[in-house]
Amino acid sequence: MVYKIVCFFALSISIFSEEIATFETNKILKHYDRAILFEKNFALDNEKEKEKIERFNQEYSLKKLELTSKIKSEKDLNLKINNLEKELQDKIKNSQSEFYSKYRKEFQLISLQILASSALVAKQQNFNYLFEKKNLHYGGVDITDSIIAFMHSKENYILQNPLLLEQ
Repeated sequence: MVYKIVCFFALSISIFSEEIATFETNKILKHYDRAILFEKNFALDNEKEKEKIERFNQEYSLKKLELTSKIKSEKDLNLKINNLEKELQDKIKNSQSEFYSKYRKEFQLISLQILASSALVAKQQNFNYLFEKKNLHYGGVDITDSIIAFMHSKENYILQNPLLLEQ
């Protein structure tokens, strides 16, 4: 009985292994110019965002110090400080929301380009199934290098037009 199960498993892998393609997203990201540029811009802008938030905190500290010296009533002071803290939190939240929204859209487009390239290359090479390599433990043919080559070729005009990708 065990022999039949092992034979069936080995047979099923060999039947499908030629129809299955795999790819490594991380390797593609490391070689894709747009992803490399995205990572550099993200790092630079992230530093600028941190500096901006630090300025917000400094402004808050100065305003708090100013309020403390002007307002004598503890109740009024606490109310003003609470309002100031809320204002600071809103500024930080809005700033970070804008920052991450910008980069989320760009990363989604890069991901879409990688998926579209992977599907096109797999189709060109007559594969029926395409999996991320980490999700398929056995079998499959790795087409990562072919995808990278395609993404650097002139054939990838479809990848440069986000409207075509979204369809």
